[in-house]
Amino acid sequence: MPTGQRGADLLHCDYTRCRDTANCNARSLDTLTCRLASSIWVGTSLALNKERRQLLWSKELERFLALEELAGQLVEELAGYRTLEPSDIAPRLKEFEQAAGRFARYDGVRRAVLQLHNTLGRMFVAKRDYTDEGRELRTELDRHLKQLLGACDQITGREKLKHFWHCMFPNF
Repeated sequence: MPTGQRGADLLHCDYTRCRDTANCNARSLDTLTCRLASSIWVGTSLALNKERRQLLWSKELERFLALEELAGQLVEELAGYRTLEPSDIAPRLKEFEQAAGRFARYDGVRRAVLQLHNTLGRMFVAKRDYTDEGRELRTELDRHLKQLLGACDQITGREKLKHFWHCMFPNF
């Protein structure tokens, strides 16, 4: 077969049409080339999709970690016995309140954020007004923070990782 003829057959059998090898009417060697091009295209597409999913999930994990960090800081600051600086706490409480909307896709996390925000707000008012509700609210804060962390762990699968590490390294 002349080289020019084979090149023409390869041009005729481009990789977009070779995803379905039934459309490939080139010779058997060219069919093999078509199949190879088709498998390369499919493999590349799958690899890009996997990489995209991993990137999105890593960003989602960062969002969950930031939420857990903010919640922990607010609970520690409001449950502590130090004097309260409203100018420091108010913007972070507002940010935490908005987190419920950012995590609306995850109903359990959204509900836990709203519940903890409600308790944080009541504790903020109790500390600001020097009321005696502090002890009960501190236990509520602890319980609601654990609920939030549990809801986040359920989404991120962190419990599965903890179980994996305990199985692999029992003394760790």
